[in-house]
Amino acid sequence: MSVWCGICRESKSCEESVQLIPCLHTFCKKCLKETSKQVRVCPVAHCYSSLSAPESMTSTCEGEYCQRKIMVNADILRTACHHDVCQHCYDMASRKEKMSCPALGCSELMVDEEDLVCEGPCKQPLVFDKTTTIPCCGVFRL
Repeated sequence: MSVWCGICRESKSCEESVQLIPCLHTFCKKCLKETSKQVRVCPVAHCYSSLSAPESMTSTCEGEYCQRKIMVNADILRTACHHDVCQHCYDMASRKEKMSCPALGCSELMVDEEDLVCEGPCKQPLVFDKTTTIPCCGVFRL
């Protein structure tokens, strides 16, 4: 299999090529080495990905259906039930009416019970994506 280098405009083997993250543009190692002496970003027009390797890590997300096991600068959040989930899995679970932990075999609430109640004197339950709170403790349902 070969890869097209947009700098030298030649077809190169995969072993001779490098793919940049996050833009995924591919160049031959020789051209990229020469280019990196002059510029610090991807040489493709209107692309500003850095030529230096990003800090990537294998995600420790425990989300059962997590599709982001390899992430760049992953944000990992700790749920109330002490599972680590990535920001994406947390956001997806937050959109559900019952915010249960996405970890395999866990159905605990992701936030403490007191976080689900208005902090003001009304103490009404908050329903995420359906409730807006304002500083005067007025709870309005949308």
